[in-house]
Order: sequence, then structure tokens, then C-alpha cells
Amino acid sequence: MDIERFYHRVSPRFLVRPSFLASVGLSLSEQELSFTKSLLSAIETWYKSTPDYIVRPEGAVPVGLSASKIIANVLLADFDNAAERGVRPLYYGRYVDDIFLVFENKDGLSGPRQVMQWLAERLARRVVVERGSEGSPSLQLRLPYAKDSELIFRGAKQKIFALSSLHGRDLIQHIREQIRIQSSEYRLLPAVPSTGAEMASRALLATPDAKLEVDSLRKADAISVRRLGLSLLLRDIEMFSADLQPRSWNGVRNEFYGLVKRYAMTPSGFFGFSGYLPRVFGLMLACRDFEVAEQFISDLAGVATVLDRTSTLGKAEQRGEFALCLKHYAEALRQTGLQAATERTLKIDARFLRVMRSLVALDPNIKIPTSVARLKILVHQILLADWGRRPYKDYWYLSQRTDELGPPFPKQLEIRKRLRLIGIRLFKKLCTGLNIPHWPALAFPTRPMRPDEISLVAPDVLLEPAVYRRLIMVLRGAKVTSKSQLGVEPSAARDGGLTTFVVPGKEREAITLAIASYKVMEEDLLKAASGRPVRSWTRYSDLNWLVNRILQERTRPD
Repeated sequence: MDIERFYHRVSPRFLVRPSFLASVGLSLSEQELSFTKSLLSAIETWYKSTPDYIVRPEGAVPVGLSASKIIANVLLADFDNAAERGVRPLYYGRYVDDIFLVFENKDGLSGPRQVMQWLAERLARRVVVERGSEGSPSLQLRLPYAKDSELIFRGAKQKIFALSSLHGRDLIQHIREQIRIQSSEYRLLPAVPSTGAEMASRALLATPDAKLEVDSLRKADAISVRRLGLSLLLRDIEMFSADLQPRSWNGVRNEFYGLVKRYAMTPSGFFGFSGYLPRVFGLMLACRDFEVAEQFISDLAGVATVLDRTSTLGKAEQRGEFALCLKHYAEALRQTGLQAATERTLKIDARFLRVMRSLVALDPNIKIPTSVARLKILVHQILLADWGRRPYKDYWYLSQRTDELGPPFPKQLEIRKRLRLIGIRLFKKLCTGLNIPHWPALAFPTRPMRPDEISLVAPDVLLEPAVYRRLIMVLRGAKVTSKSQLGVEPSAARDGGLTTFVVPGKEREAITLAIASYKVMEEDLLKAASGRPVRSWTRYSDLNWLVNRILQERTRPD
């Protein structure tokens, strides 16, 4: 089962309602309540600017916002409990609004209407059966704390399977294992297969065994399996691109590009993978694969031509909407292309500009800088706004050659306090040997500095725990609630030139260690010591494999 237009019809206001908090057994502190209300206010401000607000003023959550997944997940907590108590399923699994419900058919249910009615009876007061316009029954979910959310399991979207014997159990176990594997993948370091066949097995199928896939329950939702698989694979490859020199893994990237061309660059993929194709284009530019990127745009324009000639999109009444679709695609590709240009290893030249100009094949009116000089100015502005593929903080302490003073500090004291500018000025003083940063990039970061990065660029904070705590609040907007010592113990004895650091946590009789180096050759150590570390595909993959093995151990290291 899944809920129709889920994010578009969820009003997030339920998060602070006493009835919801009581149902999940949660009590918010005054600070937590204030923070949550501020988040809801921000979402509501965004929603009022969208066309959907006119049709449905009750509210919605934005697709793509990290918090939306959490909000949407906890909304259905009451439904989870009701399903566990009322249906007593053999298996129940849910990811946001995608639900697997497996139960024993003791009542001899033989059709969708009987199944829906049976569910409604066992989920009393939570769902009601409605007859859909297409004739198939639908379930409307009614949560007491979310009456302003419209939650409908539309009949046409639900899939009901009658399974029997051990074959059916095998299939359920397979689905359960797939859900477990996919959810755990988010917590591991990237692991990219080296061949196109292995990539296809991971990204395109729920199981490497295609014979099982043909008749499996997952076939009903094959595109979402593929989308998730491609999403995870693309995420891993993007992480590889951030850490490796492009020339060290050309072959693997070309295998990935071939996979995308075969399975995503299709008429159905044009829509099904619209969220990922621009990211692939950005990857191509970031890795200087300019010829591949130009061919990518040409292939995409070719798919659009096929859709125009062979589908209703080419008809006069839909031509305007299809042109808008192509404009949206071109703008998304332009955005990822310009963001890719912020990469440290990327040289912005006429070749890069030529690839960007090829976007006119999708939208003749798209605006692209007219010269390399103008393009460089725009890319620098993106970098200072911390909107690039490369974080501003990385640019500041690795590449910035001159001071970036930025606009004058606001004169009003209240605004200075709100923007934490006094703390930012203190931080700038502590960063000896670095150029003056662009202060708006520190006040409005999209990727704030981590606590360990703060101590790397300003090591003196380790000697002043109070200053360290303050700077974490200034640069990250988060207070350190732990009372544990930060940095060096003030009264630490210096013995033989050694400084004692305090590691927070309870004392234990035995400490479990993980050895985070494996088969490090002497020549690797020599190259690292001379500032030329070996950053090969093989070494990087082996290191990630080692860390993932540690993360998967039953006994976690301290």
C-alpha cells in the first residue's frame, strides 16, 4: 500500500499538538517546543509561496527537505500501532508511506473489496472504506491528531497478492531482507562495484536473481526499487569523486555512465529518474568528462524528441506543458553544472563553457554566461554563498588566496547578535595563518564546520574549553549540552612533552580497539610524509571496506 500524494497532503502542525505527543509518549522541553514551532513556521512560510496553497491551505511538507522524511514517518506512528494490534500481521514493514502488510487469510478473503473491508474493520476508527471514482475501493486514514492531513490509500495504487506454501514465505523473507539491506546501506561508507554488470545487479534489481524478480511482489513497484538502487549507487560515486583524482578511476565512471545511458536515458526514465539525471551531469563536469557530458545532453534531447513524436506530449494542447518540463530540466542541469564548477580540481575554460551552452538543445532561452570570465565570476559567487558542490569552508582553508571581507557588518546590535557576528569575529582572530573568511558564508552556511574542523583551523580552542563551546554554537547554531570536558584538561600534567586529553564516557575495564590501517606499505607512508599521498581507487576501496567491516561487527569498538 501507499498513500496518494503523501507529502503534498501532510500538514506538519500535528508535531506540537498535545494529542500527538501523548500518543507517542513524548514530552518536549520549552527549548525543543520553541525550536519545533520555528521549523513549522519556516515550512508554512515556504508553503504559502507555492501554487498548492491556493487549492489546499491546510499545509504540506516540502519534498527533498531532510526533516520532511522524519515528519512524514512519525505522522503514521498511530497507524503502525493500530496495524500491529488490530491486524496482528505476520510481517509489517513501512518506509514513509510505502507499506508492506502480510497477514494470514483465515477468513477466506477473495477480492480487493473484501480485503479493504476486512482491514477497515480491524483498524476501526482509523480508516474508512470509500468507493473510488475508478470503481476500486479506497481507504481513508483518519488520525485524531492530524485531521488537517488528507491521507488516502487510493484503490488503484494498492497491490494485493495471495501467497501460499513455503514459496510465499520465501518471498516474504526476501522482501524483508531487501528492506533491511537498503536501510543499512545509508549508514555505511561508499562501496562502488568496478563493473557495469555488478552495478546493474545492485542498482536495478531487488535481487541478483532475475528469475525471482519476474514474479516477485517487488515487480509491482519495480521503478521505486530501481530508483532507490540508482540513488544509493550515485551517492557512493559522488563521494568517490570528492575524494579521488578523476584519472585514478576513469574506467569505473565510464561503466556507471553506460549503466545510466542504458536504463535511465529512456522515455520512461526521462520522468522516473528526473531527480537523478542532473546529478549525473554534475558528476561528469566535476570529473572533467566533458565529451561524455556533451553526449549526455544530446542523448537527453534525443529522448525528448522521441517523446514529442510518439506520445501525446507532442499534441498542441500539451506542447506548452512539455516545453515547461524541458525548461525545468535545463535549469536543473545548469544548476548542477555551475555547482560542479566550484570543485578545486576543475579548471573553468572554454571547453567547460561549451558544455554549458549545449543546454540550449533543451531550452533555447536558457541563460548561460557569455564568456569564461563572466562564468568564473558567477561560480565564485556561488562558492561564497556556500551553494557549490564544494563547501565554502573547504575553499577557505585550502584555496583562498586573498582576504574575502564581504559586505560591511550590520550596524544594529540586535542584528549582530542574531547573526552571531561577535563570535565570528573572535573565530577569525583565532585562525592564525589563514586569510580573512567571507563572513556571510560562516553566518549562513549550508554545510557548517564540524567541531573537529573548528579545532583544526583554530587549534588554540583546545586550550580554552569555554571558547570552544561558544564557537560550536556560533558556527553550528547548536549548544553543547554535555558537561564533559572539551579539549585539554586544564590541570593536565605535562609529562615528557605529552599533553593529556580527556575522552568523555564511562570508565570500562576493557576497551575494544579497531585497527584502522591494513597492509600499509612503506612506500605509501613515505609518499604521505612527503605530501604526495597515494589516492588510488584500490587503496580507497580497501579502506572503505575495512571501515564498513568495523561498522558491521556485532561488538562495536570503543
